[in-house]
Amino acid sequence: MEDVRRDRRYLAELEEVAAAVTGRAGAMLLERYGAPISVEFKDEKRTDPVTEADRAVEAFVRSELLGHFPAHGFLGEEGTLEGADAEYLWVLDPLDGTANFAGRLPFFGVSLALLRNGVTVVGCLFVPFGPRLRAGVLRCSYGNGASIDGDRLRLPRTPFRPTGPVALPPAHRWAFQMRGELAKRPGELRNLGSICYELAMVVGGGFQYAAFVRPRIWDVAAGALLVREAGGAALTWDGRSWRSLERFVAPPLSRRGKPTTLRDWGQAVLVGAPCPMQRLARELRVRPAPPLALRWAFRRQRDVQGWWRRRTAGSQPKADRVSSGTSTASGPP
Repeated sequence: MEDVRRDRRYLAELEEVAAAVTGRAGAMLLERYGAPISVEFKDEKRTDPVTEADRAVEAFVRSELLGHFPAHGFLGEEGTLEGADAEYLWVLDPLDGTANFAGRLPFFGVSLALLRNGVTVVGCLFVPFGPRLRAGVLRCSYGNGASIDGDRLRLPRTPFRPTGPVALPPAHRWAFQMRGELAKRPGELRNLGSICYELAMVVGGGFQYAAFVRPRIWDVAAGALLVREAGGAALTWDGRSWRSLERFVAPPLSRRGKPTTLRDWGQAVLVGAPCPMQRLARELRVRPAPPLALRWAFRRQRDVQGWWRRRTAGSQPKADRVSSGTSTASGPP
């Protein structure tokens, strides 16, 4: 018992450092919010944006944490991976909701978690507009509960409300199969464009539950622990059923036989208040991925469509190409 108390005291100390660093990282984002910002993309499909703010926050957090804890490892979304085999590993999403941030939508956040041998033991989320209607850091450590601004966060044990708000991705019916009453009335669907923000709203009691198709470890490590420490449940799909999300393990070798790390982790995740989760675990399932041949056919179809668009665009007369890219919002001359 004394070892448990000692560990909890140590985790509380780590939580203090993490909350302070997360708050300062959030302040950096607020200073940059609304200012002109250049957006780049990390993928060819231009669906994964990154900005100078992402990189600046990651560099700051890495410097602060490794300065405090040089023996710890660090994994950041924007590319940093140091000490992956260390007993303690910090996992950071420096700016979750980059597209919202760049578009001046205040639905973004900072997610910082500390893993001990794969188990999340500290979690912090900064959001600019949280459960207390102001910017703040939701924080927790294993066994010590969740809080914000010194106030304890505790999820109510109330029955699921079909008219209450829930967080689901736009293509949720492609990814999830709903059964029973849930299929008829899954709740009032919302999507905020930031997993970090949606997790904060679950912890604060705004969303009854949230489901994510294939989040990365930096998206959910902190928020999943916060939900559990607030009295809720965090589950992940193991291919057949939902199980408790407590330990993160690197996936097996890739299809090409390459070694993987926690950077490659990605599984469906379901979080929520205790009573709704009892029902969701029974009535919500993850749809199996389509056969490889079908996925190949879809990719080929998209490739052909893209080729045809480029060819037809290139064959347009110059005047047509200019007019097709010109806005008509001002109306006819």
